Amino acid sequence: MRSPTPGIAAGLVLFWVHVYTAGLPGRRREQRVGQIVSDLWEHHFDRLGEGASPALIGLEALGRAARGVAADLFWRVQLEGPQVQLNIPLERLGGACLLILVAAVMLSINVSGYDPAVDGFDNELRRLAQIEGWQTGLYTALQVLSGIGMLAGAVVLYLALRRYSATQAILAAVALAAAGLIVMVNSTLYATAAGLADEYVAATPEHRDAVLTVARAFVLTLTTTVLVMAVMLALGVYGFAIIAARHHLVPGWLNFVAGGSFVAMGVAMVTDLVADSDITWLSFILFLCLLLLWLIVAGVWLLFGGSTQSPHDQTSATTDNPAAPSLSVQPKREQPASLIHWVVWPMVALLYGSLIAAAIAGISVILVILPGLVVPIAGAAYARIRRPGLPVQ
Repeated sequence: MRSPTPGIAAGLVLFWVHVYTAGLPGRRREQRVGQIVSDLWEHHFDRLGEGASPALIGLEALGRAARGVAADLFWRVQLEGPQVQLNIPLERLGGACLLILVAAVMLSINVSGYDPAVDGFDNELRRLAQIEGWQTGLYTALQVLSGIGMLAGAVVLYLALRRYSATQAILAAVALAAAGLIVMVNSTLYATAAGLADEYVAATPEHRDAVLTVARAFVLTLTTTVLVMAVMLALGVYGFAIIAARHHLVPGWLNFVAGGSFVAMGVAMVTDLVADSDITWLSFILFLCLLLLWLIVAGVWLLFGGSTQSPHDQTSATTDNPAAPSLSVQPKREQPASLIHWVVWPMVALLYGSLIAAAIAGISVILVILPGLVVPIAGAAYARIRRPGLPVQ
């Protein structure tokens, strides 16, 4: 309902009314909005008759609304009791999660911005050491929040889409949750690499090579885990994209966006295995841009109610129509059990097996290399503490 009184202030007041009455039955909500509109109308024309300016009237309306926020919330709780029902469709929450994933993807991919090659890694480590400590801490915290956001997004998207295809929804949610866990691991690797970079700059020439080797091992591990995270994230998003495409939850042209992103990811992986060239980098950038485009458009579409019918609504609509053929009443079937048994589960097992093997290999390398490098560095530090005036041999 639009306000009969002009001005931005009246629109803001009515926006707040729609916020705290969200989820109420239509009649109750319209009654409350009508009361506020009537109050705004009376206040506006009474003050105009007294010679007040429209700007002053708008400020007074905003002041009254601000002072009545607590009373409005108490009215809502008193109306429904302690169990307030918001009745927000899960599709809208899923759309909000897709938009949150956009920021999470950008933060998680950007962490791998250092070349681990042997030649020139000294400059890369010095560049990392130039970052302030508070900036490193802030970026690490954002990484952790991104991982938590992916985990929460996996749960919400599964709850929103499981009624369409439970099997695909749980597979996509598991892949997205795995990506979130890897992002939190990456935050630890990044913070450790930043600390080693600071130690490298402050170390003596005799011990810089040892610190350089350890730092390069962490950066190599970080680069690998970021790639694994990107693949798991893409698989999760593609799983949700398939569900959205099959049930027409998003615009049809987004199917080509998701398909193009999948092809670009495949080209990047193949060219990286065959030969490291510019095609790999360009394909990865195209894959990332198309993936972000799908997340943004699908998130906005679902958030603002692009799809308003569930499978049960569609089934009931056809059932109520006696002229509808009996074939249309049949619900959509899940994927065949043979396809899930022979294709989907082996792929999931292969992906998670590779992930576990990579984690075990990385931990083994760290356990083998780290003790032999930490002991000399610790001995040198202890010698400086005991004899600060003598150079360390």
